[in-house]
Amino acid sequence: MGSRSEAQREAERLRRLREELGKEEIRTALALTAEQCAQFERWCIERLEALAREYDVDTTASQERVSWGMRIAATLGAIAFCVAVVLFARRFWGYLVAPVQLVLAMLIPLAALAGTELVARRERSRYFTNLLAAVTLAGFFMNLVIAGAFSTSRERSRCCWLGRRWRWRWRTATGSG
Repeated sequence: MGSRSEAQREAERLRRLREELGKEEIRTALALTAEQCAQFERWCIERLEALAREYDVDTTASQERVSWGMRIAATLGAIAFCVAVVLFARRFWGYLVAPVQLVLAMLIPLAALAGTELVARRERSRYFTNLLAAVTLAGFFMNLVIAGAFSTSRERSRCCWLGRRWRWRWRTATGSG
């Protein structure tokens, strides 16, 4: 087993199998003894504990519901945090001189990316990692907007011309145009 999603699927299969074997009619149809049922139950518990320890999977239905709630809360938190970063930057942006603005525009996504890497190495559940990855992405887009504001219309037209010229060369080289 290589990934967390495979481990989660196995945990769900074991949980469903335990529920089915917990029914009296299934046990009698399979002619399972009490000792066999107890042995299977011990094996399931050990296997689910091992999966939870190694892959941090949900082993019960209530854990699965809590995980879904955490995912939703983390997504909403990431959106709110991204909006807060952008609004904070917009609030104080006019008070900063242009070189400081450019440095901050470059440092915000890089700092968020470094934080994402640091949290990814320490956090098993990945909720905070996803939050910081969203902040990194928001910082990158904010960086694009800021860089666009600093460039003049002449620079933008030069970039458009270079883009069209490069696309023409690409199409000519690949034979697609």
